[in-house]
Amino acid sequence: MNKKNILIIIYRGSAELDWILPVLYKFSSEYNIFTLFNNEKAYESLKKNDQLYKIWKSINFSFYVHSKYDFLLYKLLRKILTTIKWKFADKINEFFSNKIHDLKNVNNKFFKNNKNLNFDIVFSEWGVHSGWLNCIKNKLFIVHYPSAPRFLINRKDRNIKKDLGKPRLDGNLLLLSFLKDKKSWSNAINEKKIKYCGIPKYDDWWINKIINLNKFKKKNINDKKIKILLSLNSLYDQKLSQDEILKFDQQFNQIFSVIEKLEKVKLIIKPHPVKNHPKYLKILENFKHLNWEIRNENLTKLSFESDIMLSWYNSAAIIEGLVAKIPSIELWHVSKRFYGNYNSSVFSHSGLSVLAKDHLNLERLITTAIKTKNAKIWKKQFKKFDSIYGIKKNKSEYTINLIKKERKKFL
Repeated sequence: MNKKNILIIIYRGSAELDWILPVLYKFSSEYNIFTLFNNEKAYESLKKNDQLYKIWKSINFSFYVHSKYDFLLYKLLRKILTTIKWKFADKINEFFSNKIHDLKNVNNKFFKNNKNLNFDIVFSEWGVHSGWLNCIKNKLFIVHYPSAPRFLINRKDRNIKKDLGKPRLDGNLLLLSFLKDKKSWSNAINEKKIKYCGIPKYDDWWINKIINLNKFKKKNINDKKIKILLSLNSLYDQKLSQDEILKFDQQFNQIFSVIEKLEKVKLIIKPHPVKNHPKYLKILENFKHLNWEIRNENLTKLSFESDIMLSWYNSAAIIEGLVAKIPSIELWHVSKRFYGNYNSSVFSHSGLSVLAKDHLNLERLITTAIKTKNAKIWKKQFKKFDSIYGIKKNKSEYTINLIKKERKKFL
């Protein structure tokens, strides 16, 4: 029996594949997996994540990396004609956008075995409204999924409606990591299209697959170096004011200074797959006695190899440290423009992370984590994680069955 086909669209990079890959892995026994990368940066981001890339490559049937030179004539005509202010500008933009994002053209030019190629299911990260989706919505069955294991929260200083913005569902199904989020989403989206499935990437079988791929560097009891994992965000490529640049510089200097002072410590830096401007490397050059290395492997794997997790403010990376059951500290933020005017993040407010208020507090927390791994503060953190996330087995299998069931309803 011939396999059916699945298409996944990747817009920014490896983070979009991390959540859904265990589902695709299991689907690959019944379906051919095709991948469309919206740009070259997205593909390069995946290649840097060794574990995800190897697993993806083992199940992927064919892929296409959209280049800025592809369909160049259509792009040039769209740009020229839409700059003219006339009443047909919107229709012209739509016409050329449909030409650029026509999957039939992509199939014919780039995908192998393209004869009569049809996609039974299309996966696309929630919140991205692209030309690709605009061309296929209402024609193909589209599944939206989250790229991070974060959740919504009601609190006095945070407007949940503002967090949601004005949600629009281009596809047919929205998968949620948390059941309690469904009520908030259903105020804006048809509840019948919203389904809770948990977090497939935290299935035991998948975690074991990730951490045992290639050489897993187990914590050596004879190695007295404490490994501190820093899940790093670097926003220098944004349009920053001089004051913001100085604040970001200061924060990096303070973080590296705190760690440099600690004895028998190694800093493992895991750059964000997108927010990774290299200026922080220049700052690192000032710390001659800091033992550090950059690793682009899967964050789950790195967490299991480390002793302490440091994550950026309001980053879901903190959860990876908790999955590995290591003390996980969230860094303070220095920009209200990027992180909002809140005293705590979603994770620290919920008791999942321990928030370092400044560099002095960070030093005290790291020292506590080194000296007292079983301190009450960390036990409380792990207990909170178990109560909120309630990691259960076979969420990937559950998600597949759910998708198949909803797919049958699509005409």
